Amino acid sequence: MVKGTIASRYKNQTAALNARIFAVQNKIDYRQRELNYKLQKQAINSPNTSIRESTQQIVADRKAQAASRKLFKILYTFDSHDSYVARGKKARHLVTDDLRKNEHIFPKNDDDGTGHSFINASGQHEKFMAVDTSIGIVEDGKVPVLAKVTEESYIMKGKQPLDKGQSQVVYSGTYDLKANKFSDLNAIHILSVTAVQN
Repeated sequence: MVKGTIASRYKNQTAALNARIFAVQNKIDYRQRELNYKLQKQAINSPNTSIRESTQQIVADRKAQAASRKLFKILYTFDSHDSYVARGKKARHLVTDDLRKNEHIFPKNDDDGTGHSFINASGQHEKFMAVDTSIGIVEDGKVPVLAKVTEESYIMKGKQPLDKGQSQVVYSGTYDLKANKFSDLNAIHILSVTAVQN
């Protein structure tokens, strides 16, 4: 009985201590983010050109990376005609209106030539896996972007995915830092297509 009481008390004290450590760590993380933001704001307005330009590059990289992850997750996640054509609407906060009108990136339909949906007829599914993004030099509030997207596709027959494969596609584009949107995007090369074991 005494051993059980001591063990129980020790367990409760450990849990309480872990909860306090977690709370303190969250406060430290919050303060660090707050401090980083303030320092970044000061650096971006610095009279020192080198500091200001370096900070702009860091901010541009962070924004382009985050926007790329969000945009390509939308572009490469669909499993029906409806979800395919809805991608433009879902991405409207990430792309300019002109880019949303680009039929190569946001086709209005997936007609198979017979008036039917290719995606619905084939059972095609696309799933975003990852994106690696690199940027160029910020110029006039815009930055060139290269993105390598990895996606998985498969055909659903009943409840079984068939013909699984992964591909990597390279895109070039322009990210507008003032609008916080992609203003241009083009698929420029398919690097690889590989079969995946079911």
